[in-house]
Amino acid sequence: MHANVVDKLDRLPSFLMSLDLDDFSRQFRGFFAELIDNNDEAAPPADRPRPRIRLLSRDTADWSL
Repeated sequence: MHANVVDKLDRLPSFLMSLDLDDFSRQFRGFFAELIDNNDEAAPPADRPRPRIRLLSRDTADWSL
């Protein structure tokens, strides 16, 4: 499932409908990196902060992209 999400994120633009997908992609990859590197199929620890999608305003986004 991880590989499918990464593949889909790679095909999306950096910003989509005010969503910062670059930031989410970095968070997502980092969140699962240790498990992927160790070929561990266990769920990440419950106390780890989960990846979050940030909604950007016109003031915070680089709309020239």
